[in-house]
Amino acid sequence: MRNLVIVLCCLLPTGSFAAAGEASAPAEDRPALKVNEVEHGAYFGVEAGGLFLFGPKSAGNGGFSPGRSFGITAGYEIQDFLSLAVLVMGSSISTPSGFSSDFTPEGSNSPMQGNFSSLLLGGMVKVSPIGFADSNSVKRLYLYARLGGGYALMSPKNFYEGGDIALLGGVGLEYFTHLRHFSLGLSADFFYGIQHMGPGFSLSPTLRYSF
Repeated sequence: MRNLVIVLCCLLPTGSFAAAGEASAPAEDRPALKVNEVEHGAYFGVEAGGLFLFGPKSAGNGGFSPGRSFGITAGYEIQDFLSLAVLVMGSSISTPSGFSSDFTPEGSNSPMQGNFSSLLLGGMVKVSPIGFADSNSVKRLYLYARLGGGYALMSPKNFYEGGDIALLGGVGLEYFTHLRHFSLGLSADFFYGIQHMGPGFSLSPTLRYSF
């Protein structure tokens, strides 16, 4: 019994030192959470501005026709410099006084007259080959070129026979803000409606949210 008491007394300081050592050992630092300065990936964007047609096809009094456009894009950046998107763009065109389209509906003696609108359903590819870094070496400002097209539904229904195949392409600037999900831009595009709307151009500010 006496020997057992002596052994326990010898072990107690060892256990105390071990516990003290464990208590004094510094806790390991947790790895810092890495946050992207600029988000690239899936995105949703809007753009609105002016659409100006040099001369829609007409039976009379054709000419320069200003208008307004509003577009929605949803896409994905395959790389920081390359993205693909679907495009929906509506426009309203104000034609010259007395303008008449080049289509005469069945049962009518004269072509349709007045203003018209269109709804473009299509896609777009954008390439951003040049980027400029800020003072923290983060690329925020990009120069891009884009090309798109699709099928445009025309309104009023009988203004033109069927719809139109439209193409657009141009250049722009895009700035990725310090609110890392948002970017602002300005796009200048050449527009061409192959069947009815003819050539034109658009100038549109853009806003994009990236996930």
